[in-house]
Amino acid sequence: MKRIYDCLFRKKAGFSLVEIMVVISVMSVLSGVAVPSYVTIKNRASESGTESDMRSIATALEMYNNHNDIYPSSEEGIEKLKNEGYIKNAPENDLWDNQYSYSSDGDSYTYQSSGVDGESGTDDDIIFQNGTMIADGGYGDPSGGGGDDEPAVVVAVKDPVVSDKPSKKKAKKSKDDKFSLIDKEIKKYYKSKK
Repeated sequence: MKRIYDCLFRKKAGFSLVEIMVVISVMSVLSGVAVPSYVTIKNRASESGTESDMRSIATALEMYNNHNDIYPSSEEGIEKLKNEGYIKNAPENDLWDNQYSYSSDGDSYTYQSSGVDGESGTDDDIIFQNGTMIADGGYGDPSGGGGDDEPAVVVAVKDPVVSDKPSKKKAKKSKDDKFSLIDKEIKKYYKSKK
């Protein structure tokens, strides 16, 4: 009987007010560090995805220009690339849901994302002009903004080698040879940027 009485009416040990306050303060500090880090990582990922989308469109614009000797006008816009088969899918908005801006006079073009803040003309804008990224947003480099003049299209050209001796064997060029040359040129370009 005493055992039942003790179980029902005796106070059980619990957490003190000080222990609860310590746990709440530790959780507050952790969330204060984690939330801004999450937002920064999310914005970096959005910027990277937006730059990738824009680089694909810049490549399609350069292909269009190579075939037609002119860029699509501002009125025709990126739709011209879709209609003529230069690109299948060109999103109208960046990953922050801001609309892309395209302007062209036929000889040159500017393709722009307003970046994380959605305002044009600020440090976080991503801008491509004539196949080159001239502004890479606020997360592109540790200093936070600016462009690194990174080309959207890298073309590898190999100088012909002239030999006095005629070759007895005809060398077969495979697709791998072409891609390895492009890979070497891309690696050399990025090493020169460092």
